[in-house]
Amino acid sequence: MKIILASQSPRRKELLKLIVPDFEIVVSNEEEKLNDKLSIEEQVMEIAYTKAKNVYDRTKGDRIIIGSDTIVTKNGKIYGKPKDRKEARKMIKELITRRQNA
Repeated sequence: MKIILASQSPRRKELLKLIVPDFEIVVSNEEEKLNDKLSIEEQVMEIAYTKAKNVYDRTKGDRIIIGSDTIVTKNGKIYGKPKDRKEARKMIKELITRRQNA
């Protein structure tokens, strides 16, 4: 049985290698969409499922597809993937700054 990681994340690849020495990587081409009607936990599970389903639909044979996702939040604000270095710096600064009156 094939094991397929539906992620291009170097960290996820590294972690899976600790458990399973032989697996394939097939990156999902599914757009990640947030659904405000779901909790953060439900959104992460929905996106991970959607990625895995996309890869499953594009592959064949006896296989296990591993889909995953990460959502970063702070004080109720969701941080998506930064568009560029400037936005990444701004996000990191916000994430490491302590909350006022905490």
